[in-house]
Amino acid sequence: MDLDLDPWIQRIDDNVTELHGAVYGAAELAAVKENSQRTPAAWVIPVADDAGNNVLLNAVSQRITERIGVVFAVRNVSDKRGETAHNALRTIRRAVKDTLIGWLPDPDEDEVVFSRGRLIDFSNRVIWWQDEYLWAYEERTV
Repeated sequence: MDLDLDPWIQRIDDNVTELHGAVYGAAELAAVKENSQRTPAAWVIPVADDAGNNVLLNAVSQRITERIGVVFAVRNVSDKRGETAHNALRTIRRAVKDTLIGWLPDPDEDEVVFSRGRLIDFSNRVIWWQDEYLWAYEERTV
């Protein structure tokens, strides 16, 4: 199974009011960071995947764990200390967590769990933050 991020993007866009119309894929992230953009905004990106051991002979049965990142950009120019932007970020992160944690991208596989979050950058009064989620499924070919 190849990871399709479109359902992730759509789910966040449909369920997080503050991000409606401003949730993008990985391809848009590099170009956007250098230019001004609408904020708040989010990008769903593949971060890593890990495979368990194959448990079959002459076939494949492996547990694959995907690490999916949600990168946020939140700006507030009216607050020099950044408190307003931080509060907005906290609200948006909570809404995305509520949308993704426990979700089943595929009903036959595991639910999404939260893994970690971290500050990526703070420049030009924009907070760049990345949360990471894990989703595991079985890769089988017989």
